[in-house]
Amino acid sequence: MVDAYFQLVRIMGKIRRWIRIKALLEGILLSFSILLALVIVFSVLDYSISFNSQVRLFLLIGLILSIIILLAKFVAIPLLSPLTDGKIALKIQKRYPVLKDDFINSIQLFPLASSEDEVYVSKALIGELIRRTSQKARIVSTFEIEDIKRLKKLFFLSLSVFLIFSFLLFFPPRILPFALPRLFRPLDYQEVNRIVRVIPGDVEVLHGESQRIGVEIFQRGGTPYLIYKISGGNWQKAKMLGEPYPQGEIRDFFYNFSRITQPIDYFIKWKDLRTPAYSISVVILPEVGDISLEYIYPSYTGLPELKVEKTGGNLEALLGTQVHMTLQANKPIRRGFILTDDGKRIPLKIERDSYLKGYLVLTGEKVYWVEVEDAQGYTNPRPIRHYIRTLLDNPPQIKIIAPGCDLTVSEKSRVELAYEASDDFGLTRVDLVYQKLRGESYESMKPERMRIETFESSPGQKLCDYQWELENLPLRPGELISYYLEAWDNDAISGPKSSLSQTYYLEVFSYIKEHEEIADMEHHFREEILRILGDQILARSRVENWEEIKGVEELKSIQADQAKVEKS
Repeated sequence: MVDAYFQLVRIMGKIRRWIRIKALLEGILLSFSILLALVIVFSVLDYSISFNSQVRLFLLIGLILSIIILLAKFVAIPLLSPLTDGKIALKIQKRYPVLKDDFINSIQLFPLASSEDEVYVSKALIGELIRRTSQKARIVSTFEIEDIKRLKKLFFLSLSVFLIFSFLLFFPPRILPFALPRLFRPLDYQEVNRIVRVIPGDVEVLHGESQRIGVEIFQRGGTPYLIYKISGGNWQKAKMLGEPYPQGEIRDFFYNFSRITQPIDYFIKWKDLRTPAYSISVVILPEVGDISLEYIYPSYTGLPELKVEKTGGNLEALLGTQVHMTLQANKPIRRGFILTDDGKRIPLKIERDSYLKGYLVLTGEKVYWVEVEDAQGYTNPRPIRHYIRTLLDNPPQIKIIAPGCDLTVSEKSRVELAYEASDDFGLTRVDLVYQKLRGESYESMKPERMRIETFESSPGQKLCDYQWELENLPLRPGELISYYLEAWDNDAISGPKSSLSQTYYLEVFSYIKEHEEIADMEHHFREEILRILGDQILARSRVENWEEIKGVEELKSIQADQAKVEKS
């Protein structure tokens, strides 16, 4: 029984060693793959972005911490974790179901069988169980207890990562030879900083401008080289130009980048020294465009809202129109304003970083422009000035159609007025204005106004009539009245406007005046008859005495006078 038990113990010992070796290999391969992948990622990023020394120092610290964490989690903890006989026995029974529970029962019951104390089960039966289990356990293979599929996957993963590492190490553009020394020696710039000074270092330039890179070297010998990379491109090498210098003085070199449109990373290499990497950042000044407009006209006009997409920005609308603007900027904006020529400064609302919204109420401005500021504090230095054309609400028109002439009326007459009124946005009322031109006092000759029509729905055009009862007016024969119509529109912004019709006159019929006019006509008629009669008598007397008149010419003259008299 004892030999059989120790045979089971030896089997479990082999399996325990294999499990720990497998866990160690898996932990090493997994840690190796992760660490190598981190080094590759950091190197590629450094090659593309060119981190400064501070960032590389943090990356190195992070890499060291990653090594500690990975080794602790995937190597140390699996090796130090307890692996009891019970756990191993369960793994064996799981792999070989034919053993059932005999294996773990044999391991657990052996201490009872070997004990000198009385137990509740037969020790002979326990011994028989252990011997039978030992014979069955001969089928147990150490390497079949733990599946090695995961170990194979980790091996191929490590191999793949290693091949990628080798490719980046030995093949162009040879990223790792450039990045690994920078990664593992992030602070190796003290000497170069004492000898080489780069001006300006990290700098921001406006899009399309030029930048001069200067280098001051405090030792003799050698020419510095500028190693630079334009965003998205490969590293390039350029020899820097030297400036004349006195013997023993600081040597100055320079290189000019012209019309910079993309970010540039660069560093200076002199002899075996290399400066930290610097960057030239391109600043694109903020601009706004694609101005979409929504016109909300004054309510009195009855006009619907009008949306116009992606305009040039010029405005044309009625006075009092509210114009909602949506503007798109070329980069994220921190704040923006609408400014007008009359001093208004209207803040804009920022939406989705590069979209701005605001509104302007047209009150007679001529020009407006938009000022924006980006997150870096840059503004648009020369904003486009947009013109505002304010349309005017035209005054109404009114015309008296009938009677359309001056009239003579009696004191109790009824004058039928027909008129036509129109307006571009709506009429509100029509007034009749009349004035006595012949009166006894100044008060009686003041203009009088009476409302003859009020429009609730503000029509644009209306043809109306009105019965003017003159008997309601204190008129007397012989009085003269002037009158006209005045129409008003519904302009609620500038105030209602009005226009006047043509002025006509009414004269009140007078019997005394009519008699005087007839008498005057009879008097003028009698005088004209007497004049004509005198002319005829004179002409006849000259004809009767023509023999006394000598000469043919005088006779002709007399005949002509006579003919003139008869004709008149």
